[in-house]
Amino acid sequence: MKFVTICEYYELHRPGYKDVFIILKAIMKRLGSQKTSNTILLPEYIFYNEKMQVVKFSVADKYNVSEQEGVRVIFKYMKGTSVYSGENVRKLIEEVECMYRDCGPNKTYEQLEKEDRKRKRSFVFSVVFIIVVTGMLVLYYSKIQPFVFYN
Repeated sequence: MKFVTICEYYELHRPGYKDVFIILKAIMKRLGSQKTSNTILLPEYIFYNEKMQVVKFSVADKYNVSEQEGVRVIFKYMKGTSVYSGENVRKLIEEVECMYRDCGPNKTYEQLEKEDRKRKRSFVFSVVFIIVVTGMLVLYYSKIQPFVFYN
């Protein structure tokens, strides 16, 4: 359970859609909050734990880079390193960057949160569906027919 910088994480792994989504969502949440004044928005100072799926930010007292410049650097870095991650990861980064430019961090975070809830809901539905179908097959092949009425 070790936190590594985003740079180290990208060097060690080919980040998947889920990891990039979590990192971008955390960045947008941090930008939308009131605690962004001293946050260092550079890939070398943002930490990620893959097992816990947690993002932590570094804070400095005398940090003189604007929020827009830091976000620009992060998106440029993530686009450059996502070349090997696949088309869907690159598309996600570009969509979030466009949303950030057009709507700002709060609306972008709300949109990412909505997409996350929708994805979790569909996952739960698919798990329940698989359990029900498996149960029906087990009952059918064990010669117990649950929905047959005898006269």
